[in-house]
Amino acid sequence: VVHEFLFYWSHRLMHVYPMLYKHHKVHHEYKQNNILSAQHFNPIDHLFSIAGPAILTAAIVQPHSMTQFQIGYGYAPQTLMIIWGTHFLGHQ
Repeated sequence: VVHEFLFYWSHRLMHVYPMLYKHHKVHHEYKQNNILSAQHFNPIDHLFSIAGPAILTAAIVQPHSMTQFQIGYGYAPQTLMIIWGTHFLGHQ
């Protein structure tokens, strides 16, 4: 619940502030919603709206170390896909 709350508000902030939206708009360049559009992020956007809420949630909830490891391990492939996706789809 904490993570969803933080993700929602970080995503809202990406739409409100032009300085953040210029990094977030890459995510909205697709005309059709699909898995590629959902996972296509600028690295700055990823740090602010994906990694930020995950790190803050861990700081607030303070989960068991094994739980934290599993969460981090789940984000690692997603992070690589996001970083590679910016180049794979022709965006820098």
